[in-house]
Amino acid sequence: MKMKKETTPPQVEIKNNKNLSLGEKRFINKARVDDFGEKHRKDFSKDYEPNTKWFFVKVGKKIVSFGGIRSIKVNYLGKTYNIGGICSTISIEKMKGYGRIMVHALIDYSKKTGKTILGFTDKTKFFGKVGLKIKKDFIKRFIYKNPETGKEIIDNSGDGIYYEGRDKFVSKVLKNKKIVYIDVLHW
Repeated sequence: MKMKKETTPPQVEIKNNKNLSLGEKRFINKARVDDFGEKHRKDFSKDYEPNTKWFFVKVGKKIVSFGGIRSIKVNYLGKTYNIGGICSTISIEKMKGYGRIMVHALIDYSKKTGKTILGFTDKTKFFGKVGLKIKKDFIKRFIYKNPETGKEIIDNSGDGIYYEGRDKFVSKVLKNKKIVYIDVLHW
């Protein structure tokens, strides 16, 4: 008689960047380099704020998917909005529903806090299927302005993925063609 192998259901663990272990930082960097290339390695003390939220989907102690939400300040029509920047969404084990669980955790965070969450990607099909809204070529509306030099940098490649919070930030931006200024070049 064959015994059924018991499996642990996936759990979501949320940690602030300042509380990540060295092993968790190494794990995130390895996944970023594997998925995006060496130039995407991060220094967690410089590249992420201490309150950046990391969402880990785990099966037992094993991380199978993760993503982050950073605090991002945007200036639109002279008003500052504090949104959550979706970053580093990666599934280690693909096609098993772990990415969906992770994105649902990000959406739950948005619902609980009322904060708009927004990210940019060229791979929108998955994110649209799991509950985020998509705006084609949305990144072109967002310009990074270097606070030291005043130089503006435009990124021309990326669709917006988002879940709108109480501020209705995305709806406001979609009402016209005005530029949004951001304080982080690539989040």
